Amino acid sequence: MRKTKQVKAYKKQAAKAYGQGKKKEAYKLWDQAHKLRLEMQKKV
Repeated sequence: MRKTKQVKAYKKQAAKAYGQGKKKEAYKLWDQAHKLRLEMQKKV
């Protein structure tokens, strides 16, 4: 699985969690997605 897909998956999960009122969980997922994106930028 490519990392861009993983980032999107994290964001999708985060949006779902946020919609259910699980804000802490959503922020954790957003943070993970952000870290992945930063990693990808370093490799390029």
